[in-house]
Amino acid sequence: MGKLIILLGDLNCDMLKPTPGSASLIKTTKELNLNQLIKSPTRITESSQTLVDVIFVSSPRLVVNSGVIETCISDHFPVYVSLKLKTDKSPPNYITTRSYNKYDPDLFAIDLASNRDRLVSIFRMDNVDEKLTIFNEIFLNTLDKHAPVKTIKVRGKSCPFITPEIKASMIKRDQLHSLFRKTRNYYQSVVYSKEPKLVAEEFNHFFSTIGVNAAKKASTLIQDPSVYPARNLSDVNRTDNSYPEENDRFSFTPVSCSEIRNIILAMPSNKSPGKDKVSMRVIKHSLPVILGPLTDIINCSLSSSSFPIAWKEAEVIPLLKDGNHEEASNNRPLSLLTFLSKICEKVALNQFGSYLMKNKKLSTHQSGNKKHHSCETLNLLTGDTILKAMDGKLVTALILIDLSKAFDSVNHTSLLTKLSNVGASPSVVKWFESYLTGRTQSVRIGSTVSTPLPVSYGVPQGAILSPLLFSIYTNDLPSSVVHHSKLESYVDDSKILLSFTMTIDSYLTYDQHITNLVSSCMNSLCQINRVKKCFDKEALTLIVSALVMNKMFYCFNGLVKHFVYQH
Repeated sequence: MGKLIILLGDLNCDMLKPTPGSASLIKTTKELNLNQLIKSPTRITESSQTLVDVIFVSSPRLVVNSGVIETCISDHFPVYVSLKLKTDKSPPNYITTRSYNKYDPDLFAIDLASNRDRLVSIFRMDNVDEKLTIFNEIFLNTLDKHAPVKTIKVRGKSCPFITPEIKASMIKRDQLHSLFRKTRNYYQSVVYSKEPKLVAEEFNHFFSTIGVNAAKKASTLIQDPSVYPARNLSDVNRTDNSYPEENDRFSFTPVSCSEIRNIILAMPSNKSPGKDKVSMRVIKHSLPVILGPLTDIINCSLSSSSFPIAWKEAEVIPLLKDGNHEEASNNRPLSLLTFLSKICEKVALNQFGSYLMKNKKLSTHQSGNKKHHSCETLNLLTGDTILKAMDGKLVTALILIDLSKAFDSVNHTSLLTKLSNVGASPSVVKWFESYLTGRTQSVRIGSTVSTPLPVSYGVPQGAILSPLLFSIYTNDLPSSVVHHSKLESYVDDSKILLSFTMTIDSYLTYDQHITNLVSSCMNSLCQINRVKKCFDKEALTLIVSALVMNKMFYCFNGLVKHFVYQH
């Protein structure tokens, strides 16, 4: 059969005695070409010695050692066998990247500069997409000559500090955790279970429809009669009347070559490239040649309120949060964008962010993506708020909110409205509309890439502008919570704090507290009784539930029963 068969256990048949049962077992195992390795007794008592624990193998040549271990733990001795086996190697992992083995920065810059006539022609064009098409054609064709895109097998680097003893310990560790590694290693599980292309397509479909599904849930929430928001949910997408004056609105201004140079040099060179496989290191090497055309493309984008189509293509890498790797919902999509698009985003972020900070357009409740703010400062603020309430003899209730798929479910229409509310001019709003709409994404798993799909909701995770856009999207969140409460946020995690009084006597009997509660409820019931004829039964039940029962459910929660019944 070619496969190693191992049969072991307590068969409850003494192999030392020629009984009909043992004879039948020996005959059957011989027909199956199985060899019994254990020859000595495995169960010894004061009156008997039997061999009932056996090990059968189909390939005796693989056996290194076998036998019985005599212990006093049980009346059955453990049996063992050592086999000489070859471990299965993990399938090789391939990635598509640029090969820089023969790359020379100086030769690349010289070769790129030889196309100066075509690069200069970019300045004479008016359409930003045409400008970028010429730029990409020149840049990528030249780069392909010096650093071609190849699919290579990933190999582990040799480590000279790993001694044979350490290597042996690592092998033993891997053997003990083989099952864990198989379930943990994403790429291996993909190879074992499904076609990589199929998995990539499934992930891409899930990630591209997150926002659509979230919008459907939000629309049903508006119609839910059991939800009583502080504001009418249908009014969230409406514009308010707090627009800034026309002269106070923000508009983009042209950037200089020196500004673009400073932005590029400040960007880290070790980040993963986007779909074009152009690293930031290559952009920095070619900066003297491409600085002028690139600055012109960015200025054209800002002035024409048009974000280039080629910069809207994202390559998504699934990052596991928890659970099974093959479940798309357990992964967070990380968008890999071209570095050229990030440079343009950085220009928009610097200008628009400075305007918002200078004019104090953003709510102070958001601590995420702000200088001198962090999770630690937010926790200090929360603790200080609770301590101040305690000094004032108040009790503080804390509600923790985590927005699921927050960045992926941003509604573009609502976001554009809120951009206008914080002071963006119509041309800037149009630029952001061009930036958000018409995007496509494909999922990459190893070297397998899915077909692109359109994205109609959300802001790309991994984009430079996304944190600011999400802050603007949730800028009016404090106005949606209960009055007299305090809301603090760190990106998509929020805390609502509400401090209130509670009368507690020295014996913790809650007598005065319950007395006040009864008085308040009786007062509400008397007022309801006076107008009960004006409402039908359903409305009356709702009023009593809101004004009376909610107080009782809240105040009686956690009290000992006899405290309630005696009142």
